[in-house]
Amino acid sequence: MLITGANRGIGAEFVRQLTARGAGKIYATTRHVDSIQLPGGVEVVEVLGLDITDDDQIEAVAARRSTSTC
Repeated sequence: MLITGANRGIGAEFVRQLTARGAGKIYATTRHVDSIQLPGGVEVVEVLGLDITDDDQIEAVAARRSTSTC
């Protein structure tokens, strides 16, 4: 599952709720990777830097996702 804007607001709440419910792999994206706060002990979340207005970053995240296993 890919969640954009995962460092605050609705995106952050999606990450919290899904991890609390035992979701599988979550790709949490944000423009500011160092500003994201994840719930403790969460290993299913992978944080990726992504500015959705930057085509190169979109392609990099897509390539990363296509080579990962869930």
